This record gives sequence, C-alpha cells and structure tokens, in this order.
Amino acid sequence: PDRVGAEVIAKAEAELVRLAADHDPKDLTVLGRRILQIVDPERFEDEERRRLQGAERQAALRQRLRLRAVGDGLTRISGVLPDAVAARLATYLHAFTNPRLADGAVRGSADDAGTAEGEERGFGQAVNRPRRLAEAFGQLLETLDPKRLPIHGGDATNVTVTISLDALRDGLGVATLDNGVPGDGFEAITAAHARRLACNARIIPAVLGSDSEVLDLGR
Repeated sequence: PDRVGAEVIAKAEAELVRLAADHDPKDLTVLGRRILQIVDPERFEDEERRRLQGAERQAALRQRLRLRAVGDGLTRISGVLPDAVAARLATYLHAFTNPRLADGAVRGSADDAGTAEGEERGFGQAVNRPRRLAEAFGQLLETLDPKRLPIHGGDATNVTVTISLDALRDGLGVATLDNGVPGDGFEAITAAHARRLACNARIIPAVLGSDSEVLDLGR
C-alpha cells in the first residue's frame, strides 16, 4: 500500500524482480502478498491485519448461495463463501467421507454399505470425490438438531410433506413435497425418504378431502 512510503515500495519492487528469476507468476503472486514481511518486517503484521480485515469485509459482502432444481430429481447448488466458512464446511464433510472411531478405527459409511436406497454399488465401482462430498452433505443435514435451528415465524422451519398414514408406517409409495426451491424440482419423494424426515420432525396429522382441501388439522 502507498502508506508504507516510496522507499519501502521501491525495495519491494526490486525484491520481486529478483525473485522473478526463480519463480513462476503463480508463485510470485503468493510472494507478493507477503513481500512486506521481507522488506519491512516491523510493518508487516499491522499491514497484514489491515489486509485480512478488508478481505473479510469484502468476502462477507460478496458471498452468495443459490439453489435451483434442474428437473431430474437433482438441485444445483452454486455460490461463493468466505474462506473461513468454506473451511468449516470442508472439515465437517471430511468427517463423513473419512469417518473414524475414537480409537482410530474406520467406521463403515454409505460408501461401503451401499446407497441410501439400499442398493449395492457393486464390486470395483469407484465413487469419485465430488459424489462422496455430496453424500456427506446430505448426511450432515440429517445430523442437525432441529431444536437448535433458528425460529421462523414463531416455530421451527417447516417442510410440508403430504403422505398417507399407512404409507408413512410401511415406507412404501410416494409423498407430496412442498418444494420451495426455484426451478423444475420434483414435487414428490419416496415414502422411505419421508420416514427419514419424520424421525426428527414434529408431525401434525391432517385429513384432506378429495380436492386436497384440509378437513381436519392437528387432532
């Protein structure tokens, strides 16, 4: 930055020119961020603090997350997150992709036992890392404690699933989902998936008429 003075800037430029003989542009970019540590160590810590504070403010302003259903049972998630948030997410996902017991033994995971639907992957069928991370993200969501989620409209955030009592008990058939994700998402899920959602849910029974009008709610 200009506030360090012309003499320090000149020394930094000369040092970067010297380093350019032995480093590629990518390395020079990294070295450039810390060049002040070499040419003026006394100012480096304060300037680094200023730089990081500015970067964190900009990251908070620029962070984005988008969800859009693509119409084939999948939803595309895209966005940019602050590095600290992304690092936490990566750590949590890694716990599911490489689960270990307290004694260091590796636990069985969905990758070993088959898919969530109970289908075996088959011998020799490798699972790539992006898929492992996607599965880990789903597992992470299922471990969230609903009691600790933010209150929304005076109650915990709700997902509305319409399913018959018999289908919920048996895990057979389909359920209707009130899907709030933009796009062409499916409005139905399997009864087995609905049963998993019901494990941590506060269930409100309802009686619907032939045109899906509510005849009785909450009794």
